[in-house]
Amino acid sequence: MLQKNTEQGGIVTGTGHCMLINIRNRLYCVYHGRTEATGDERMAFIDPADIQPDGKLVVCGPNTGSQQIEH
Repeated sequence: MLQKNTEQGGIVTGTGHCMLINIRNRLYCVYHGRTEATGDERMAFIDPADIQPDGKLVVCGPNTGSQQIEH
């Protein structure tokens, strides 16, 4: 479901241990990962997620920018 994004010019590696949460009928994926800046230290990420009509789960990330979540 999640994987590093360095092949696409991103800086996130070591993604894992995710969970899905529903906030105001919007699905989000919360997970940890590493960046070049954090080295071996993991940090938390949260990105929008969707379930496609064919049942496939798609996470719109990993993103390192700010995310706005209506609560």
